[in-house]
Amino acid sequence: MRPLALKWRLSLLVAAALAVSIGLICVAAYVETREVFYRQTDQSLLTLARAADDVSNDTDDLAAMSAKLAAVLPAPGKHADVVARVWREDTGQVIHVAPAAGIQWDAVLPSLSQPAAGHSRFTSLFFGKHDYRVVWLRPANEHISITIAQATGAIQTELRELYGEFVSIGVAAIVTMAALSILLVRVGLSPVRQAARHLRKVDARSLPLMDLQPSGVPGELSPFVDALAQMLHRLQDAMQRQKAFIADASHELRTPLTAAKSTVQTTLAAPRSADEYRQSLEETLEDLRRMEHLVDELLVLARLDESADSEREGPIQVDQVLTEVADSFSATVAQSGGKLVSSLSPARVDGDDRQLARLFSNLLDNALRHGPRGGTIRLTLGIQGGRVVAVVQDEGGNIPAASIPRLFERFFRVDGSRASSAGGAGLGLAIAHDIVVRLGGTIEVTSHPASGTRVIVTLPPAQATKKT
Repeated sequence: MRPLALKWRLSLLVAAALAVSIGLICVAAYVETREVFYRQTDQSLLTLARAADDVSNDTDDLAAMSAKLAAVLPAPGKHADVVARVWREDTGQVIHVAPAAGIQWDAVLPSLSQPAAGHSRFTSLFFGKHDYRVVWLRPANEHISITIAQATGAIQTELRELYGEFVSIGVAAIVTMAALSILLVRVGLSPVRQAARHLRKVDARSLPLMDLQPSGVPGELSPFVDALAQMLHRLQDAMQRQKAFIADASHELRTPLTAAKSTVQTTLAAPRSADEYRQSLEETLEDLRRMEHLVDELLVLARLDESADSEREGPIQVDQVLTEVADSFSATVAQSGGKLVSSLSPARVDGDDRQLARLFSNLLDNALRHGPRGGTIRLTLGIQGGRVVAVVQDEGGNIPAASIPRLFERFFRVDGSRASSAGGAGLGLAIAHDIVVRLGGTIEVTSHPASGTRVIVTLPPAQATKKT
């Protein structure tokens, strides 16, 4: 099922909020009106009861008292909706009752809650298919009780009419406000629709020109639009980096390919001796090896780019991996007249031993290629501040300070002692950087003629990155 559009969701929420608000207002108004009606009725009944009490205080003669009560209280036929009863509590003698055909007090009084002497109590009563509001007054220091009741049928009729009016007004207000909210939501979301129209026009050619900043965006939607604009900028940067990478890779691949082609064409241009053919084949083979190495590094970068995180197969003994890598490089370093010195303390990290081997192979190869011939390369491993720290140091130290931040860029090569003539395509440190980042670590380079060039790799220990 297709989810509701945002404008309908907002409109329904606004309509629901309005319905609840208007409903609460109508209920509150209805309850308050009903209480006003009942308070007025209660006040009228209490006034009659106190008037009857005043009459009862003027005389002790029951006959005279009944006559006076008849003059004060509602008379039969004139106030059919009001009934009254006055009686002595000590003897049960009824002093006055009017109208006689009203409430059957003997049946009703036992169900009423009797007030304390000197107090009155109001009660709602249903008798003879009619609703009544009753006041029971018991004067202090007397043996007389006064009950007066008024039928509330007229009040109930008015309340029902008021209820109907509230319902009609409430429904009309909800419908009107809901329609208005739909219109306002539609107007408020127009910047989002404008942004959507911009996004539908995005392609590889228009992305650099895309400016996703529609005017009048609501404050609540600004973070979304800003995040979307930032995503487009990141996508544009990624595409530009990809284009630059493809251009650089094509150039790097073309160089050995052109050299090999030129060697073959020169060799075939005229008859050659066996030694000359052999020399040409060796030169071509060297160019092919350079191209094979470049392709291998490009494939490694492609695999690293495919996943956001490095494959972590479990705790890896880093010192053992470094020992194997150092052993494989020792002979090559010795052939160049140099020396590889290792000082490795036991340490473990979570990761892939193949990637760790690739990481430090690239660093040692970089030190061998770009350090001074016949120099010493030092490889150390230890624990510092709870982190695994590995250092590869050569005796170079000629990297300009301005070039150090760019050393991990793909295809970047420093002029001078670390120029492209020394070999390599400028991908070794880029691969090392990507592997370190995916292992949750950091890598940095320092270079000074007095202390040489140092590449410092810091990785989290195994127990800190172990996945559950």
